[in-house]
Amino acid sequence: MKSTPNLALFNSVLLLWIVASLGCAQINRVPRDFYLVAKYGAAGAGFYQKSWTLTISADGNALQLSPMKSSSLLSQNDLKEIVISIKKSDFFNIPRDPYPNRVPDSPIFILSVIMDGKSHEVRMKHIAFVKVVQHRAVVNKDKPYVERLLQIWDTVLKKVPSPNENRELKFIEK
Repeated sequence: MKSTPNLALFNSVLLLWIVASLGCAQINRVPRDFYLVAKYGAAGAGFYQKSWTLTISADGNALQLSPMKSSSLLSQNDLKEIVISIKKSDFFNIPRDPYPNRVPDSPIFILSVIMDGKSHEVRMKHIAFVKVVQHRAVVNKDKPYVERLLQIWDTVLKKVPSPNENRELKFIEK
């Protein structure tokens, strides 16, 4: 009869493990409606780079349009890393234009995400990234938004490098 308490304890631990595993699977899954559009708009003022658009869908298809068109297939693990980055950065609570500036020739980063029945787009001028990372005069409330958005861009560009070989981010290395 001594094995009965051990069996009950084992069953309790097993049940907790199963519930925890299901919870983690939900957190780390790629939503069926996942769709990401990342755009980089090059500009004048010495930024000699190509503008491009990247779309990534829940099935892993990645299509990049610049002067040339290229496609690739991301693994489920790659997609999960992107989804986790979006969730960790609390992307859906970043303002649409958290750092509006009046620099007309500054390149722009635009990130649009559809996920879990929600959609959101954030626009960020290149100058905002540069100022935050170089610790110049940036309004403190804007800095966390820029850093959170930069985390997503880093993750996406590690999976699908830009046609500019990720030089868009060369001034904003951490």
